[in-house]
Amino acid sequence: MADAVATGFTSSNFSPSCMHQLAQIQVADLQFQLQLRAKLQTCLLHLAQQMQPRQNISVLQVWRPAGCQGGLDPLQMRLYADPELFLLGDTNFATFRLSSCKTTQFGHQGMPGRVLKSGCVQVVQNLRIIPDVLHPRSRLSEPVADHVGEIVYIPVFDTLHPHIGPVAVLEALLSARATDSMLVANFISLAGTVLSSLQVRTTTTTTILYCWQRPTCLQHSVTATVEWICRAGLAQCSIAFLSN
Repeated sequence: MADAVATGFTSSNFSPSCMHQLAQIQVADLQFQLQLRAKLQTCLLHLAQQMQPRQNISVLQVWRPAGCQGGLDPLQMRLYADPELFLLGDTNFATFRLSSCKTTQFGHQGMPGRVLKSGCVQVVQNLRIIPDVLHPRSRLSEPVADHVGEIVYIPVFDTLHPHIGPVAVLEALLSARATDSMLVANFISLAGTVLSSLQVRTTTTTTILYCWQRPTCLQHSVTATVEWICRAGLAQCSIAFLSN
């Protein structure tokens, strides 16, 4: 009891009505998380059926806030890669996938947290332009890293609770050997369509992180992707030029 008094916390601080309200909040949050997981599972199923992961997606995983962290800045939240929500198109990425699930990370320590903060889709044109502090590239050997084309981060909003902002982030490491020449645009389009059908949605803004040192032909590919997305009315796009 001495410890409880010293910290200012005793069971008498909470009336029965407060305890009941707290229990209701916890139950409601649990129900929300279960419903969200079911929706995300359905989303991944549709993506698996239509995106041919073995040809186009090295690995796709879902990042979510760990526990109830309402009111916290997304950059201060603890995030985790949901162990049940993923697509593995390339078995070379199995170790990376497992290591992603082993620990949580603060939002400021990676791209998922920054996407939760901005609420914008992020497209990274080259894995190597992401600083080590924002992506665990050390978990990928050089040969495996060469299998990665673009990386797409898609924030997920629940249309039934729009006031709480993004509730999850899809992280897709797309294959450098993809058979789909418009893979980035098609992936964003399909993910947005599927999420909307499940009463969750993505954003209307896309930012492409582009490494200016890459060949001109790739610059044309990036520009074509942006123009395709804009013409389709899928998103507003901007390009951020980064050096590696």
